[in-house]
Amino acid sequence: MTRSESEETLPRRRPGRVSSFRPLTIALAVGVITLLLAFVFDRWDDRVAVANARGAVVGRLSPRRIALQHTITQGFSVLPGLAALLTVHWGEPDLMTQFDAFADELRLEARPIVRTLQLVDHGRITHVWPVAGNLDAVGRDLEQDPRAFVREDYRQAVADTGFGVTLSGPLPLYQGGDGLIGRLRVNLRPEFEPILVAAVLNFPDVISLSGLSDTTSVRWLVRDQNGARIAGETETAMTSFAPVTLPVRLEDRTWVIEAAPIEGWGALLAARRASRHAAIALVIGLMAALGYLFQSRLLLRMESANLRELRDAEEHFALLFQLVPDGVALIRNDSDRFVQVNDAYCVVTGRRRADLVGRTVTETGVWADPLVRDRIVSAIQKSGEVLDQAFTVARPDGTQRETLMSTRLIDLDGHSHCLTVVRDVHARLTLERRLVASQRLEAIGRLAGGIAHDFNNLITAIGGYAGLALSATTDDDPRQVELREIQLASNRAAGLTRQLLTFARRQVVLPRRVDLASLVHGIAPLLRRLVGEQGTVDILVAGSPIPVTVDPSQLEHAIVNLVVNARDAMPGGGVVTIRVARQEGFSVLEVRDTGMGIAPSAMPHLFEPFYTTKPPGKGTGLGLATVYGIVEQAGGTIHVASEPGHGTTFTIALPTTESAPNDDEVVERRELPRGSEHILVVDDESQIRDICDRLLTRLGYTVTIASEGGEALALLQANPAVPIDLVLTDLVMPGMGGLELRTAIAAVDPTLPLVLMSGYSEDALMIEANQGAFLPKPFTAEELAIAVRQALGAARRPD
Repeated sequence: MTRSESEETLPRRRPGRVSSFRPLTIALAVGVITLLLAFVFDRWDDRVAVANARGAVVGRLSPRRIALQHTITQGFSVLPGLAALLTVHWGEPDLMTQFDAFADELRLEARPIVRTLQLVDHGRITHVWPVAGNLDAVGRDLEQDPRAFVREDYRQAVADTGFGVTLSGPLPLYQGGDGLIGRLRVNLRPEFEPILVAAVLNFPDVISLSGLSDTTSVRWLVRDQNGARIAGETETAMTSFAPVTLPVRLEDRTWVIEAAPIEGWGALLAARRASRHAAIALVIGLMAALGYLFQSRLLLRMESANLRELRDAEEHFALLFQLVPDGVALIRNDSDRFVQVNDAYCVVTGRRRADLVGRTVTETGVWADPLVRDRIVSAIQKSGEVLDQAFTVARPDGTQRETLMSTRLIDLDGHSHCLTVVRDVHARLTLERRLVASQRLEAIGRLAGGIAHDFNNLITAIGGYAGLALSATTDDDPRQVELREIQLASNRAAGLTRQLLTFARRQVVLPRRVDLASLVHGIAPLLRRLVGEQGTVDILVAGSPIPVTVDPSQLEHAIVNLVVNARDAMPGGGVVTIRVARQEGFSVLEVRDTGMGIAPSAMPHLFEPFYTTKPPGKGTGLGLATVYGIVEQAGGTIHVASEPGHGTTFTIALPTTESAPNDDEVVERRELPRGSEHILVVDDESQIRDICDRLLTRLGYTVTIASEGGEALALLQANPAVPIDLVLTDLVMPGMGGLELRTAIAAVDPTLPLVLMSGYSEDALMIEANQGAFLPKPFTAEELAIAVRQALGAARRPD
């Protein structure tokens, strides 16, 4: 084959075709790739922009979400304290007064969102605070509420034994407006039905305090746990915006906040998209810049997410720090300055956060005893921590609080710090002291009662023998004067015994007509001894007798308490004036001192049990409460007038009676009732047996004696032919006592009358409860004769 033939068989290349195809192909390929990358980038950048915008919305609403949680939690934080108050004071007559006083302190603690506090008993709202504006809620029966969710929330709160707060609402209130209700079950002793305490938060104020209402550039909507709208935009408006959601975690439920920009996500992207398209057109050939931009956007997105997580973690930690119920403080060691404190620490120390943070511990003066602090600081430096150390806080108002402090050394930001936790135990320790004081008073009362029992036996013997001797004399016998003086002394000794039992709070109230003026004069020496040499007691009494019907021992006790209080109010000495007079149908007893007076804040609480303005260990808080009870029981009233620095006046007004006998007058002899029956006298005191034997024998009775119940029962059964007509027995004896003897006699002869005697007046209550005849010791011959005759007349034996 020739060369020319071979060249004709090979295809020929057209000049410029290949070169024009490849640039076009590359251009087309680059164009296609660029368009694809631009499309992908456009979509990706839209998503990034939306994510950033959503993150910005979340970041803007996160503090408000936490503020909403904190506001609701803080509003209901009063319920555990209110429940504790009801648990301690349940059943006391002034419980609702204490309830209202506790509620009034909310104003001092700056909790304006608490609209009202309620007490719910058996499903019914029985008490509200404040009453003004909330009367429509009183008496409402939650079990019968027409709203099913209200009934369900109430039953859930009653069934909750975990001491958790059960929320309800927000819902329209009976008294108008919208409120969020939290209820807490109060577990009393098993014999009591469970009750609830409830706090109603003004829901518009809750939203306002959380800051949601101040969010101007974001649409928001709050839904409850069932998805229903409770605040913010309408559901229709939010549905079209594809909002972000933030959970709001409360006590027993979780709400959701939905949020979106006011103009919507599309409006945010429109301007951005136009500029982006222009930029893509300019940098279409700069592929390397695309990678750099992608990488930078990716890193920016990750960094934004990390920053949001870090911010959320810091906010959660700050919230937990503030919600800790104990006081927490962070103190830097090298400067001894407060770095941070929580709200509970401010409450227990009585100071604002601004008064603590940045100042040294010494400058704030929170330690009542700096020496104790030095000792504890030394222990911390040695061991690195201390646990439950006693820490007495000195508050700016001059009061002190007892706490337990635990501290640990920690390293923070390269510096040594003390993390201190303070637990307020002041109320618990105060209750423990009151319990010890009550137990001490009970022991003293039992001792006084036992002494009075034996003393009454001696007085009975003295008065009885004096009566026997007096009855054996004639009217002109000079020995009658001495015998009458013995009787008078025994009567006064009996009054002293009653006074001892009154101080021991074991005296049964025995009102009788007395001259108020004579009573005050009678205890004047005791009052002057109580006031001491630095003070003076002036007694101003009207000339005529001022008769009143009271238990003299009780009234003497009240006067002594008032004079002791007056003495304590005059540490440098002064004058106590006691005035007795008539005034508009009343007998007035006035005790006035020249002491330091009473602060206005203490006036409403003066007569409350255990309330005292004296330092710890200087008073039990029972004195004025006892005075109030004595005056009320006598049918009188007591008023207080005082001004700080100008003394105090207590005025007691008692009803006046027509006449009063002379307390010191010995009853003249008169004919005593007599009889011929057979009487069995049972007493473990030989003198009591002897005096009863001799008195009753002189009155014509036949007397048999026994020293205890078993011996008396044997005598009754030994000689049935000689029947016993009456048994006169002591109540408390070794072996078989009076009540056991009466039960044994009733089983044999239920018609046999029995009279019980006792020198311990508290036993009168036992006798009254058992419906039996009772003769209190000491007794006179006349009282013995009348008691025996009445018992025999009330139960005549059949022939």
